Amino acid sequence: MTEPSVSEDVKQFYRNNPYPAYGVTAKTKAANEYAKYCTSPGKYLEAGCGTGHVVAGSAITLPNLEFYAVDFSDASLEIAKKVAEANNVKINFQQADLMEPLPFDFKFDYISCLGVLHHLENPELGLANLADKLSDDGYLFMHVYGEDYHRRRFQTVEMLDLIADESDDYQDRYELYLKLEKHARARRHGSLLRRLARTSIRDVVLGIRSFIQRRKLDAQSLQAWDGPWDDPKVSERWLDQFAHPNERTYNLAELTEFLNGAGLELVESFALGRLDSRLLPPGWANRFEKLNLDQKTRLMELLNPRPTSPFIAARKIRS
Repeated sequence: MTEPSVSEDVKQFYRNNPYPAYGVTAKTKAANEYAKYCTSPGKYLEAGCGTGHVVAGSAITLPNLEFYAVDFSDASLEIAKKVAEANNVKINFQQADLMEPLPFDFKFDYISCLGVLHHLENPELGLANLADKLSDDGYLFMHVYGEDYHRRRFQTVEMLDLIADESDDYQDRYELYLKLEKHARARRHGSLLRRLARTSIRDVVLGIRSFIQRRKLDAQSLQAWDGPWDDPKVSERWLDQFAHPNERTYNLAELTEFLNGAGLELVESFALGRLDSRLLPPGWANRFEKLNLDQKTRLMELLNPRPTSPFIAARKIRS
């Protein structure tokens, strides 16, 4: 009997769990970041639109563009069409798989692919298919999972894979997760009290400061879309983060290689690796200016490992 492919597992996952579940409220945050690149009229593609909230928000934010959106999940597309209608925006939806050549006989001036490529069986092929439909002067906007940001979440997923039964009983997996989190909180609390009992006042102050910073990072890393995991039943948000059948992460050095392999180059980093001269140690500024953009963003990532993921603008490499 032939085992299902990773792609088939992912399709089945989203067929059963369309994500994200935001009602019909459009999300404009992403488009606000890259709107400055979309000043000229043209064709815009949302590749892997999911339930349509982001592309609807982009259509609201960028009304001068002609919008298209594709996704391989028919269940997600049905929701996306309702979201577009509720927000009174025109979007041409089509079912398509990024692992195959895209079904358009024209190129796009703008392509957005947010939270998708890191779930593909072959991300390199998916990005190459997108680059093939990007015009020579077009821009690609892309978000993928960040290495540091999702490290603890991936470790948690691996623990659940080891301890949970091999079944589709997500409620059982979720209850195991809640027990893990409760146990981890108790251990952190007890460990802190023991350390406080044998440390100086100075060490207490420094320790509390470090503890608060770590807790903020842990909370943001495990709960990227806000709110505690205290629902009695499994939510789509929790399933997306702790039961997804295929995902990977990137640091900015890997992302640069990923882009270059598809004939693309970085234009700007909106989140992780965002350029900020205030992060440079004294005496580094002159040497920093001699670096290329890829090197600058990677150094920014290393100097400031923020609890976030790569979100970038790219274009075709110019000779």
